[in-house]
Amino acid sequence: MTKIIKKTPTGACSYIESDERTGAVTAERDFPGIFPVYYTVTDTGCFCGYSIRSVLKSSGIKREIDPDALGLYLTFSCLPGNRTFFKNVKKLMPGCILTYKGKELSIKQVYNFDTKKKISGINKTATETAVRLSVEDAIRKCHANAAFLSSGIDSSILTRLGNVSDTYTIDYDEAQFSEANAAEAFSKAIGASHHRLNISYKDYFESIPECSLHLEQPVGDCSYPVYYLLCKMAAKNNRVIFSGEGSDELFFGYLLSDYLKFGWYEKFPIAIRKKLPELFGGLHPTLNRFLKFHDGDPFDGYRGPVTVYTDIEKKELLKDYHGENVLRELLYELNDGISDLPVEERIYYFNIREWLEADILTGAVKLSSAAGLDVLMPFLDRNVINIANTIPVKYQLHGSETKHMLREAFKDILPDHIVHAKKKGFPVPVAAWMKNPDVINDIRAVLNCTEAEQYFNKEMVSNMLDRFISSPDDNWLWRKIWLLYSFVVWVKSASLHLSSE
Repeated sequence: MTKIIKKTPTGACSYIESDERTGAVTAERDFPGIFPVYYTVTDTGCFCGYSIRSVLKSSGIKREIDPDALGLYLTFSCLPGNRTFFKNVKKLMPGCILTYKGKELSIKQVYNFDTKKKISGINKTATETAVRLSVEDAIRKCHANAAFLSSGIDSSILTRLGNVSDTYTIDYDEAQFSEANAAEAFSKAIGASHHRLNISYKDYFESIPECSLHLEQPVGDCSYPVYYLLCKMAAKNNRVIFSGEGSDELFFGYLLSDYLKFGWYEKFPIAIRKKLPELFGGLHPTLNRFLKFHDGDPFDGYRGPVTVYTDIEKKELLKDYHGENVLRELLYELNDGISDLPVEERIYYFNIREWLEADILTGAVKLSSAAGLDVLMPFLDRNVINIANTIPVKYQLHGSETKHMLREAFKDILPDHIVHAKKKGFPVPVAAWMKNPDVINDIRAVLNCTEAEQYFNKEMVSNMLDRFISSPDDNWLWRKIWLLYSFVVWVKSASLHLSSE
């Protein structure tokens, strides 16, 4: 009997247990999904591992890219749900137990959010105290002398209460994207040594192939390479470090006023709302999006903080796309049990089920580990999670200020400009770098390669690149190009790596 366990100081635990004599396998993934667990079932048994590469190697299955996974990636910029980019290799979802015995596979959800737990009203003072005590207790369970530090509330709390001696921040020559000056000022104020990592576009693009190999998937989130380079810098002098993952999702750090201000509309019967897109949606694209978002069908509703390609665009772009049903199934899965909740609560749970697990934690854990660094994430302590889950979203927002309860809980230990700072979201100047002719020409060369032509309509890709050159300030066009570029880089890197094993 072999059992491999991965756990955090705050109580998250994943394990894989296998019986070599009988072939029985048991695996459990922690909630909310800090440690990924992958598996496949073949005629010879069930193979589990903490990496896709280990499952491919131990099972000996054919390495084929799943076109349905590509379609989901182009929608979400990550890969939510139980798919991976390889056919027949699945991901165990957070809070689930897998058992394989007698050639029978069973997967059971043993922990998830109680979506009915939130109450209509709370004692604000008592809740702020509970938030404060739970976060302080989680930080005490962890031991680190360093922290990643931006100018935001999350990392500032960890840096201040963690009594760290060193802080690490990204810096750019493009001053409008840099938080380094504000981070250094706070670091000096608490007596910590501050370390800046200046990243150029050359550093960034050169790191992408290595980064994608460690992620075992395309680099959909453009902050991943930056995070990886910062981890490598911090790992030179540290083994563990504080990081603020989970805070945005648990304490509602995304400003979604456009979705929330029309809650009154959802008081109309669903039967009526379902008819209105067909009747009036053709009047204007914005009106059509609004009517579909509120029509009660998760397939037309909220799809996460970043959704890039529409279904129509994917049909035109991809040479092999038949993924409408795959997307619909995933959206219904992500919306399971929350479709009757108020719009802001649906968004809250959707972000945790999709964005936190598939994007935020995937990058944090795999890239820090590859750099030789253990990232400690106190906001993902089970007690912090449970308390956050009792706070209705309406208390988490205060006008245009997000994470209001968290800010109020720690306002006495942080400067006012940090407590009320607007979220910047780990900004990376990819769009600005892509305006450089050398960069966009390199991207064009990658998207003209043989690997790209296997998946994408060459003419549409070329038109997108031309449109970006003529309209470089289009905030969504660069994202669309970026997703294609990072996918092709991953395919090229993965092919070379796997062929050498």
